[in-house]
Amino acid sequence: MRRLSSLTPIAPMALVAVLAIGASACGSSSSSGTDTKTTTPSSAAGSGTATTAGSGTPAGTTELKTTSSNLGQIVVDGEGRTLYVFTADSGTTTACTGGCATAWPALVAPATAGAGVTGAVTEATQADGAKQVALNGHLLYYYGADAAPGATSGQGVGGKWYVVDGAGNAITKAPAATSSGY
Repeated sequence: MRRLSSLTPIAPMALVAVLAIGASACGSSSSSGTDTKTTTPSSAAGSGTATTAGSGTPAGTTELKTTSSNLGQIVVDGEGRTLYVFTADSGTTTACTGGCATAWPALVAPATAGAGVTGAVTEATQADGAKQVALNGHLLYYYGADAAPGATSGQGVGGKWYVVDGAGNAITKAPAATSSGY
């Protein structure tokens, strides 16, 4: 799995194709188990690795934090990109594979809890060996169609994808209506 920040922009027609494939694949499941490991800011800081300037967070580590949105306080990464949970997951085993994983890239480890994040930040090893970040036992994902930091266009997709609060609970309410005509 790759971090979303390493992906190149997708042309609008290609994005539609990716999302169509991803939507149909989001019901698939993985039957293999996962290993989990808790990471805390204090243990990561004591690892002797380089830190990101001014943050105290080890370089290459995603700092989770909360931000205000039309859905309430939600968890985002250090760049403000919204994170989601997938209710079809079985514990810390991902049910999002193939095309689904293309449309909904996993947040890969390592990560730490920042401002407003009160749930336990852990890692779960998936069948492909990738270490995916979980918050309060729920795996975290990005939505490929979120065009900008703070976007929440993945909220409620398929009745299975939801933003998450700082404790790690899915926020299942519908987004506020917009006047964009969509």
